[in-house]
Amino acid sequence: MLAKDLHQLLELRATTRNGREIWISAMGVRAEYQGRLAGVITMRDVTDRKQAEERLQASEEKNRLLIENAAEGIFVIQDSFIRFANPKLAEFAACSAEELISRPFMEFVHPDDGQMVAENYAKRLKQEDAPRTYQFRGIDKKGTTKWAEISAVRFDWEGKPAVLGLLNDITERKQAEEAIRESERRYRLLAENSTDLIWTMDMSLRLTFVSPSVTRMRGYSIEEAMQATVEQAYTPASATAILDIVKAMASKKKGGQK
Repeated sequence: MLAKDLHQLLELRATTRNGREIWISAMGVRAEYQGRLAGVITMRDVTDRKQAEERLQASEEKNRLLIENAAEGIFVIQDSFIRFANPKLAEFAACSAEELISRPFMEFVHPDDGQMVAENYAKRLKQEDAPRTYQFRGIDKKGTTKWAEISAVRFDWEGKPAVLGLLNDITERKQAEEAIRESERRYRLLAENSTDLIWTMDMSLRLTFVSPSVTRMRGYSIEEAMQATVEQAYTPASATAILDIVKAMASKKKGGQK
């Protein structure tokens, strides 16, 4: 029997006698048998392999969906270039994921934080001590400064060391924190320069702030005023009135929580 040519390998589905579906790899060979042209077909059961491939494809599809719909930016950096970026990271950078690929990641880091970020990246690749999670300022494609918090680990990407990271956009949180600090700064300036005496007290009747005008009005330093109790600072009748007000405020607060 002399083989003349090899036909294309086919993968077919077949049904067994008991109704089970199996995968078969079939290959046909044209040959001469006893002086006549004949075809020889060989078949192999490849069901286990096909099922393994289908499971792998399903797993890869799930991972792809998770990555593409993740709330965090996911990225891979290798040799200082971005090798992978999901849609959320592209949103942070204000460009497409395709535009990010093969770009130096330092292009998207604010110059004032560049040294810190570069050092953390280098230390992580060398497996030296580096913070797993930290914050820095980034710059998107439009030049807008944004705040980011990343968590990163070293791993192998296509046989070479790389960094896998998760990025959260914390710009709004940082802006809110800055607004609170600015509000507190303005309040403190007003309080410290007011001719009226301003003080704050917690629900345990402990003074938490006394303005400098306490010295002019009552002759005490701020430190002395902070240490004095209500009973020591006021006459008995006035101390009782203050305590009643604080108790009423505390009772109202508890009622509101219910």
